[in-house]
Amino acid sequence: MCNHFSAQSTLTNRSRLRLLHRREEHVQDLFSTARKELAQLAGKTSDSGAYIQFMEGAIVQGFLQIMESKVFIHTRTQEADMAQQAAEAASKTYQELTGRNIGFEIVPGLDEDG
Repeated sequence: MCNHFSAQSTLTNRSRLRLLHRREEHVQDLFSTARKELAQLAGKTSDSGAYIQFMEGAIVQGFLQIMESKVFIHTRTQEADMAQQAAEAASKTYQELTGRNIGFEIVPGLDEDG
């Protein structure tokens, strides 16, 4: 009887590990696709407004999740100016949504892979 439960437990654990591995692969594929699409969007100088708007939305979400009074925003060096614009707009949106002020500092220096 004990061997039956042990074998069943082993099979269940193997199945869970396979499922977790497939999920991890899927998440990594999503990250890879997102990185490629963001790099394409960031590379289009004619559409920098859309990229800044995207950054603003992402920064607002980050502000709302951490709810701190001061935040450091790490960005790629070449995007520091756009990040500054996006963060300024995001801080206004955050203040409108929460009634709280938030301070931020742009920290350039991330490499291409972020």
